[in-house]
Amino acid sequence: VYDTVTTTVSVLTSVETPQEMVLRIFPEEDHRWALRVMTCESSNDPLAVNSWSKTMGLFQHHPRYWDERAVLAGVAGADAFDPESNVVVAEWLLNVGGEGHVKGRQHWECK
Repeated sequence: VYDTVTTTVSVLTSVETPQEMVLRIFPEEDHRWALRVMTCESSNDPLAVNSWSKTMGLFQHHPRYWDERAVLAGVAGADAFDPESNVVVAEWLLNVGGEGHVKGRQHWECK
């Protein structure tokens, strides 16, 4: 007999929160900063969209740069509303950057 309730609860409890993703993906020395910025930028809502700038997701990435940065961060084709991809690109932008992409905290207004 297939137990739908138990299966659903197991799946739901195994899902990582955005905060847990930050703790896993960002280096330890950036945890406090990243958690603060994510809360300030999106209120921890992976579906957040800024009505003025159209920035998207947890770390409010600009759609104009998303595709290129996602490729460079190793998540090519990812959606900016995917929480893990949004965190991965934010960590890449903060600590790695790349050609034409300055690394660092200046990409976020909430510091």
